[in-house]
Amino acid sequence: MNDFGYYILCVVVFVLGVLVLKKVAGCLIKTLMTFILIAAFAVLLWLTGWGEVIYRVLLEKMS
Repeated sequence: MNDFGYYILCVVVFVLGVLVLKKVAGCLIKTLMTFILIAAFAVLLWLTGWGEVIYRVLLEKMS
């Protein structure tokens, strides 16, 4: 099999793996993606400086 054949085989295996994983663990994947998105959003907030502002506002409201 040449390189193109291996590429096609890898794509087919990947697609089948994703379909099986979605059927078996769809809820788990959605939960994991939600946590990843929340973490990415928190990192973006912190890197842009808004995280510190939100943190201070929350601290003031709790006191």
